[in-house]
Amino acid sequence: MESLGNQELQIIGECLKAVAQGPFLVDPQADDPWWEFSTLMGLKPEELSNIADRWPDVDSASTDVQLAINNSMNNLLGYPHGCEAECSQYILVPAAEVARVFDKWRALTAQTDGDSSNDYFNRMM
Repeated sequence: MESLGNQELQIIGECLKAVAQGPFLVDPQADDPWWEFSTLMGLKPEELSNIADRWPDVDSASTDVQLAINNSMNNLLGYPHGCEAECSQYILVPAAEVARVFDKWRALTAQTDGDSSNDYFNRMM
């Protein structure tokens, strides 16, 4: 992650914490509010929380860390969570800046083919 600046690392950390602690991927109307989380994230809530709590002191090459970053940012930007108003409570920059950092991270980690970065489903891992 040496090619990312401190502010970019902070934005990624804010996104991880937003998904781990915020309302973005929970369904308060369901018997189990977390029923969809693992499907959307590829990780259990406690696995994401652990990564978010340790950020940026994580193994950036780890599959779980890459899933956490990719799927947190992708779901914040593209999933219809209906919590756009809450984003600013967790993330201190506008969505356009989150998208820029996400695209840069995907390019640095070879997660993109250069053509699909704007499509939610193509960005899933």
